[in-house]
Amino acid sequence: MANALGADNLIHNPSFEANAADWASWQGHLATVERPDAPEGARVGRVTFGGAGDAYSIDDDPDIVPWATAGTTYRACASVAAASSSAVGKPIRIILRERTPAGEWVAVSSAPSVALTSSFQRICVDASVDRSFDVIDAYVLQEDAAPGDAFDVDAFVVTTSATLRARAGFANGFMQRYWAGDTLAARLDTMAGSGAHWLRVEVHGYDTTDPGPNWGGLDGLLDGWSARGGEAVVLIILHRDRDEQGRQDLDPDHYRAFATAVVEKVAGRARVYEIENEPVFDDYGGASLAEKARLYAENALVPASLAIKAADPAAVVLAGSGSLYPLEDAQLWMETLYTYAAGTFDGVAAHPYTWPWTPTPDHAIFQNLDAVAAILAAHGDAHKPIVITEWGAPTGGTAPLPGFVHVSEEEHARQMRVFWDTWAQKPYGGPAFVYSLIDDPDQPASTEGHFGLLRADGSEKPSMAAWTSRIGQPR
Repeated sequence: MANALGADNLIHNPSFEANAADWASWQGHLATVERPDAPEGARVGRVTFGGAGDAYSIDDDPDIVPWATAGTTYRACASVAAASSSAVGKPIRIILRERTPAGEWVAVSSAPSVALTSSFQRICVDASVDRSFDVIDAYVLQEDAAPGDAFDVDAFVVTTSATLRARAGFANGFMQRYWAGDTLAARLDTMAGSGAHWLRVEVHGYDTTDPGPNWGGLDGLLDGWSARGGEAVVLIILHRDRDEQGRQDLDPDHYRAFATAVVEKVAGRARVYEIENEPVFDDYGGASLAEKARLYAENALVPASLAIKAADPAAVVLAGSGSLYPLEDAQLWMETLYTYAAGTFDGVAAHPYTWPWTPTPDHAIFQNLDAVAAILAAHGDAHKPIVITEWGAPTGGTAPLPGFVHVSEEEHARQMRVFWDTWAQKPYGGPAFVYSLIDDPDQPASTEGHFGLLRADGSEKPSMAAWTSRIGQPR
């Protein structure tokens, strides 16, 4: 977010000019005051000791990085000065912390303490993220505190080395399961070489009586992508037998066993799981959208999440996508998930396809995503990301629905640039997966076979250059 200290500063209120919004104090009282020697503007944040113990702090609130990508580096800097005579000479330091979405501390990076003086001095700390989807926060801590102590802080800056590559990935659908040998290696090389960090992989289960998964080349995908420095989101899909009305019989016990088997198979090679692909379009026996969402929550999302987190407490679970149009359906799906599955998911998967129309911020689909994010915030989950696990547009074939015509290759490239420009502005925006790397030669007549950034013969469409240039931009 742009602010007085630079567009790349992640801190929303770095210089306390209007108020102390987006800040909190542990064991202290926070105010803003004028100070002639303020490093930035005319006012500073003042923190006065007021608690028990011997330390107090100022902390970002909400946390500056609600989700991060492994390997990304952050730098936090602030200007600090004693605001009382008793604080002069007391130790003060700046800290970056990493924790899991569940609140478990993973790492603490602290700068060496400096002694407070009556003049401002700059303190900084660097940290590298250990695990993706962890939360990062920054704070300044004064120790050896006593009644009467106070310090001033100003020009608080947190920056990152990350570009949009940290959020960029590929989803390739069912055909990816059949890549092997030299073909698999070449496709993985192409995706990694284009700058992608994420890969969506699928695990399907079929049999009602035995929920054992069909691994479909999972080992080669996970091992190969990890060897190239990437991370994976594992999409879990349990296909159930259908009754005479075509409804799927989802059994929570089967889903629990299925999810447990998947986590054991993945064995530390991934920690992000998406539960079902576009479950809003599956028939779980509900006569209404609300009933369908309830059945999905109770019979798939909740048992899967409980099983996954029992096997891997640090795992991240993404709730499956609801309809993003019309607005009422998007809101109803999300509210129903909160009614029946609150606390079991760490983010929400979405598929905001807009083709043949351009994915601009004012498109109804992206405005409805804003509404979904508002529901997350209303339930205290503003820190949970929305993850686009599929987005794209076809450049050929016939669409199954009227009005959804394919776009030209040049238009595909333009929409690719607009998509990333739009998504980069979303504060809730998690990783985004473009569908897909390469056209499917087995579906030449359908739009489904033409979503690739590469043609079926492996040659590049203009959208590949658009992708590479856009994801190299700052996040």
